[in-house]
Amino acid sequence: MLTLLLIMAMFGQGQSLVLYGNEFITAFPDNVASFYPYVSRNSLNVTALYNDTEVIVYYQGSPLYDTIMFQGQTQNFSLPWDVEESKLNQSLKTVRVVSSRSIVVMSISVKGDSMQTNVLWPYRSLGWTYSIPILSYSGILSTFYQDPQYVSERYKFFRLLVINAVGSTNNITIIRKTQHSETVELQPWAFLQLQLNDSEIAVGGSYKVAVILAHPCMEMTKCHCNMVVNQLSPDGWWGNNFVVPYINNMTWMHVTESCYWPHSTQAAGTLDPIKSGGQHITTTYPSSLRIISPGIIIEVIPEHLFSACYLVHFGLTYGSVLVIAKTALKSDVYIDSKLLVSNNWVTIADTEYSVASVSLNDRHVIWHPTSKIAVYSFRQMASGTPYGSTAVPLSDNPDPAGCLFYPAAFTVVSQPMSWTESYEYCSTYSDELATPSTEISHMALANFLATAESNEYWIGLRRSLFTLDWYWQDGNHSVDFSYMQWSSGQPGDPTMGMCASIFSNMTWNSVSCCNTFMPICYNRPDYFPMK
Repeated sequence: MLTLLLIMAMFGQGQSLVLYGNEFITAFPDNVASFYPYVSRNSLNVTALYNDTEVIVYYQGSPLYDTIMFQGQTQNFSLPWDVEESKLNQSLKTVRVVSSRSIVVMSISVKGDSMQTNVLWPYRSLGWTYSIPILSYSGILSTFYQDPQYVSERYKFFRLLVINAVGSTNNITIIRKTQHSETVELQPWAFLQLQLNDSEIAVGGSYKVAVILAHPCMEMTKCHCNMVVNQLSPDGWWGNNFVVPYINNMTWMHVTESCYWPHSTQAAGTLDPIKSGGQHITTTYPSSLRIISPGIIIEVIPEHLFSACYLVHFGLTYGSVLVIAKTALKSDVYIDSKLLVSNNWVTIADTEYSVASVSLNDRHVIWHPTSKIAVYSFRQMASGTPYGSTAVPLSDNPDPAGCLFYPAAFTVVSQPMSWTESYEYCSTYSDELATPSTEISHMALANFLATAESNEYWIGLRRSLFTLDWYWQDGNHSVDFSYMQWSSGQPGDPTMGMCASIFSNMTWNSVSCCNTFMPICYNRPDYFPMK
């Protein structure tokens, strides 16, 4: 079993982390919070990344909501009062979200003046294997307070929620330091809630699972506490280099090394203070690093998983973001369509990075045109205690034009067809026939065809039936004749050809529109809308 889990844990290495998708599952642990007799209010915030996105929210397998959302819209879905689970055992109280197009989902739990949020991981980014951080609750309290608060037996330990992410029976293996492994058969879409006793070091499933670390009532001051949640990342998403931001004067970090990597042992669970301004941490083996503060537990983004742009959403209330960017390029960070202007950039020692805090409300996209960055999102409770998470990465590819959601792409259709058929096909299944009307677009197409077989293809250039002028089918006016790539002796007169083809040597040729060639379809780059 250990060998199998190790192999599955390595699947994520070298990939880009994606936190948007079409299928999500989560569960809500017991929220004691604040010791106040308030009823918890639990909900989901869903942000659509495309127009005409159907979103269905299920609770215990039955649909609660079914709605259509537009691009950039965020909608809150309130959940039943009994969605929280306090019992330590299996439960069917899971919440699933399924959508027709990509969305971002955040869970929200509110009780009294206590609030906690968690960005859900989509199914495609979940894993089979998770190493469990060994966190001593009483030890954490003793680092925050010289005089640790009284801890009841009921809340002396953290809890772990292992959620079956598939509609099939899932065999869950719990690995402990001092005992034999335990295997539990978990029902479809169900979850198992465990009390961690400092002996559990890993959990794995025969199918994908989501794993949440939680505490129902993490003390912040005497007789005041906050529920904390941290959705664990699978071992395959871990890293070796971390740029750690500083949040407040009671911030600590905890490093967990996977128990599966060769010659690696899990960190003993010690807490070390983060230096003012932040710091750089390297580990010998792939690790997970957490920021721990009263009321908050956040996994630090490994440096190799920095992204080009992030989505943050605060609704009508104000919050703040921590932006980490390369010091030499920090003046090029954008918030939506405007440059981030800040005088509080702080250089992080022993790194090429700086960090800045910016106050925001509503929805924003934070991006960099040429470099990768990291973004964390925070709000404050009425007590002043921060809570939050990493922001949602939208794209791994820096682009000068904005937050590039999907890059431009060419496709050669293998079926030869006429120019008119090619135009209709590409308009239906892509955006358009390829239109190399500028030097930049021509070079992009040349790079695409560099490895293609020598051939002749259709492009989106033809003559007007009324004026006989050449024009591009994407709606542009007549060809900019300061840039053209006609073959020798081309274009011929209209009787020789009303449509244009392109050879693999990237020269154009005027030919009859009834000829049959393979079309080159083009998908324009897709950018997330800015405010």
